[in-house]
Amino acid sequence: MTYIQFTNLLKYKQIQHFVAADNMSLMSPDGVGNRQLYADAFHFALQNAVSANQSHGCNVHRVLLSDAGCGAVDAQSRIDNCDALITNELDVPLFIMTADCVPLLLYDAENQAVAAVHAGWKGTALRIACRAVERMTAEFGSKPENILAGIGPAIGECCYEVGDEVVEAVGREFVASVTSSGKSKLNLPLANSAQLVSCGLKNENIEFSGICTCCNAAWPSWRREQTQRRLASVIWLKS
Repeated sequence: MTYIQFTNLLKYKQIQHFVAADNMSLMSPDGVGNRQLYADAFHFALQNAVSANQSHGCNVHRVLLSDAGCGAVDAQSRIDNCDALITNELDVPLFIMTADCVPLLLYDAENQAVAAVHAGWKGTALRIACRAVERMTAEFGSKPENILAGIGPAIGECCYEVGDEVVEAVGREFVASVTSSGKSKLNLPLANSAQLVSCGLKNENIEFSGICTCCNAAWPSWRREQTQRRLASVIWLKS
């Protein structure tokens, strides 16, 4: 098992979380088995887990108890057409799947609510991170200044070469460098952090994994190998 956790989230006993490099895609044979492996290790009921059918958009879904099990072990039952899951229900793990895109885990310790967010460049351009915070505010009374965030492994500025379309959509201020061929190297995790700050989160409440998925062979990377493997970023409220 290869996974990381965020120190800012580990301080709270009311939640559990992890970001696992082991493949948990429901589109591949070992995905469900790895999900069960982590469920056993982290003591949660896999049958209560929820996954999204991510669409690189900005839809946010509030997960209710009636959603428990959607996308837990089969792709067909995933919550359709959304890229962020939020909940205040207990023992309902939220799964977000990525392989270079930016995964974000959010926690409101005051109102006991969590979120898992998928932010590719299109979702970042649509400010999906802020959409999730706004929904937490509307649904749970969350105050952005009280929300903690973990920004998980994603393709880094070292490897993320993009064209002008992506730069203009995300923001030229997040270009780290320009290659000799004229391609821009974009810092997508930083763009999402900046968006979180713009909607009220405190800088000191945001933690970066610092892992580039493309550089590190232990982590799934579409840019590196067009893989069907997906890493999972998971968070839930404990009973």
